[in-house]
Amino acid sequence: MTWEENGERKSLSSLSGASKYLLIFWSSTCSHCLNEIPGLYDELKNIKDTEVLAVGLEDGLENWKKTIPRLADFHHAIALEKWDSPYVQTFAIQQTPTYFILDENKRILDRPESAEKVLEYLKKH
Repeated sequence: MTWEENGERKSLSSLSGASKYLLIFWSSTCSHCLNEIPGLYDELKNIKDTEVLAVGLEDGLENWKKTIPRLADFHHAIALEKWDSPYVQTFAIQQTPTYFILDENKRILDRPESAEKVLEYLKKH
């Protein structure tokens, strides 16, 4: 998984410095995402040593570009093919948002069903 961030090419495997990573597949046109993720964003500020990569499954750039400044501390990638994105099949994504908690080596530790479950997991571990 690679993306462009501040003019630099980034990849999930190149992220370092955290003991856990949260991978979120979402969409800027998903009302459930827009209701749930900002609250998660605020709560994550109290959880140390976790970095977030938010992958927007999008049809276009406009809404995504308007939304990501509100989640400025996240790394942001975009998949313009939305449901036809290879990530959808690779990660078996059936809805947005979909969450994965990864360890420092980017191995999947958990796939929580909600933002609440994400926070529960991160606070326990």
